[in-house]
Amino acid sequence: MYQLKAAGKIDHITFSVFTKQTIGFESSIKFGSMDQEGISMGGAMSIYKTIDLGQWAIKSSNFKANGHDISKKGERNMKFSLHLPYVYIPDKDFTELAIALSLFNLDINCGKTGNYCKFSKPCSDVNMGTWYLSFDLFDDSTLNNYALPFSSYFMIDGETFGDKGTCYFPVFKSGVIGDQDSWYIGNMFIRYFYLSFDMSPHDEKGKDYI
Repeated sequence: MYQLKAAGKIDHITFSVFTKQTIGFESSIKFGSMDQEGISMGGAMSIYKTIDLGQWAIKSSNFKANGHDISKKGERNMKFSLHLPYVYIPDKDFTELAIALSLFNLDINCGKTGNYCKFSKPCSDVNMGTWYLSFDLFDDSTLNNYALPFSSYFMIDGETFGDKGTCYFPVFKSGVIGDQDSWYIGNMFIRYFYLSFDMSPHDEKGKDYI
């Protein structure tokens, strides 16, 4: 992107990406700016400062699974890593997630030694009703609450893992040794939210964040 800017192809070191949940799974990536088409009617973009220059990570808290506190009121770093497919969370939060799933009698199995939760039936037979994951994102000037609702886009067909006839919950135990205070957010996030990654605060103004 530095080369694109140096060549005058883009004005800012920014890229924005989203996927529409429509037939055909239309998606978009734009370099140099953001696309108004990615914002829902009546919606608006919120801007957050990253915790440092080295990663796309934002402060987060208030993690709840259908209202059940799964982070014990603790803060986490939410790291956006679009090369990853799903969501990966610390061991302690995964344990609380498993408890939350069991509380709501969803007939889902979270193995004590595994890093996943799954249904022993196809995703087409799974009904989680109004189940959701929610969390706050914040910096020193902005705070918003977001939610990932259950939908057919939210589950993973077991055939993806060679496990035919099952359905996986797309939140896994991260297992990242030495980093048990971070949620790693993969590309499934862009099925719900339009994301713009903007380096111009540092590149153009010398700020200590992106």
